[in-house]
Amino acid sequence: MDINSFFNWYLGRELGVCGDLIYKGFEAIENDDDIVLKDKESTNDELIDRIESSAFIFFVNMCVSFERLGKIILLFQLNNEHPVEMLYFINEKDDERAKSFEFFGEEVTNALYGHNNIKLIKLIDYYNSNSKENSFINEKEKYFFQKLDNFYKKFRYGRFNTPTNNDFNVDVKELNELYIYVIQNIMKKSKKEIKKDKYSNTDLKSDVLYNLGELVQHLVNKYYDEIFKYAYALNIYTYELHGESHSVDVFLNRTSLHDIFIKKRIVRIELIYYLLYKLRFYRNINKMHGVKKLTSRDVPKPLDIGEYFGDNYFSNYLKYGEDNFLEEGVMEAPHEWASDKGRSRHINSRELIKEREYNISSLMEDCKGV
Repeated sequence: MDINSFFNWYLGRELGVCGDLIYKGFEAIENDDDIVLKDKESTNDELIDRIESSAFIFFVNMCVSFERLGKIILLFQLNNEHPVEMLYFINEKDDERAKSFEFFGEEVTNALYGHNNIKLIKLIDYYNSNSKENSFINEKEKYFFQKLDNFYKKFRYGRFNTPTNNDFNVDVKELNELYIYVIQNIMKKSKKEIKKDKYSNTDLKSDVLYNLGELVQHLVNKYYDEIFKYAYALNIYTYELHGESHSVDVFLNRTSLHDIFIKKRIVRIELIYYLLYKLRFYRNINKMHGVKKLTSRDVPKPLDIGEYFGDNYFSNYLKYGEDNFLEEGVMEAPHEWASDKGRSRHINSRELIKEREYNISSLMEDCKGV
């Protein structure tokens, strides 16, 4: 096999797998339980009945995906430094680990066949000629990777080991610790400040997810940009992604991973609201005892998204829970609405969309029992 085929057809497919793993990993914690901000003993008591699967999926998916992305970058670098050895390496199938040791040495071999993000980053820095002061990652990102590596090494099979120290839910504890780290070191808020600001559990979790998603997204973009750089130099297409995959959402996003799921929530709300509005649901609210009489001025107008209810877009959405074309099209509508509205009210578009979705959700809440 030639080098270009290896990077194009094999590692190019690997990139998409990594993107989908990151998506599914973050999705797992999107609707997870609230954050616990108490002393350690009280925190452990409160976490004892939490569902472990969300935290476990998050950690394992993040560990595996970033590890594999790091290995793609390292293989590009090894190809630049040792092109002849690299060609022999990918074509020798008898004992790849032995061949790797022979060609690249112990440190590289351990990184390629091990499961340690920090070791991979150290080598990426080495081949990029980065100093400690100018590393591929910063201190907050390093903490995140240390958390991942520690989990993968010690706790991935923790419940299969001899039970000690009530560590049957260590994945939940580790995730809550990560949330606390984000609050204290990225959001720069103390527990007292959070209490003083009267944060609701929902708002706190949303802010933490946004900031954690921003940290992870920044790392995703770093890795993707490195892969793009090396592939572009070789005139190959390792960076290309399947158009209908979640990896497109992940790698081409530039804000926070949390934004991807906010977008999906907005799409769901707008679709449901459009249908309810067409049924004149708000007129029925007026018949309810104790609810103020609503006029059309109290009710937000639906956005112009009627075209997405045809051509199987909506039926596909109902069947599979998603349709990329529909979601992208529907999402353009609130942005256009907010852009027009924002110019007259001098308000940020994001805040306007948030306000609109809150008003619609509150209105639909009033519809219970109608």
